[in-house]
Amino acid sequence: MIEITHLTFDEKITNQPGWVLLQFWAPGCGPCHLLQTELRCIEQEYPTVAFLSMNAADYAKIAWSFEIMAVPGMVLFYEGVPQKTTVGYMPRERLRQWIDSALQQHTDISD
Repeated sequence: MIEITHLTFDEKITNQPGWVLLQFWAPGCGPCHLLQTELRCIEQEYPTVAFLSMNAADYAKIAWSFEIMAVPGMVLFYEGVPQKTTVGYMPRERLRQWIDSALQQHTDISD
């Protein structure tokens, strides 16, 4: 999982081809750290998805622009366009379902 900032946002998300999962977190947020651990555990299962994180405390305006009002939060992008957003901790199996549903939905649309 790669940490990004406002300086690398466009390069890593807006202009990135394919899928990107961005996790918003904050220092001192226990559920954020638990979610990061879960994401790191499943990252290898999704070679077509870039896993990134951003400190929402430092970049609140960016988080808010995706309606992330609490952390942890995640946005799943395809070709730089937000596809799904969620807030709150998810255990590993639920994370897989959340990611898989977006990937499957996009596959169904493009077929």
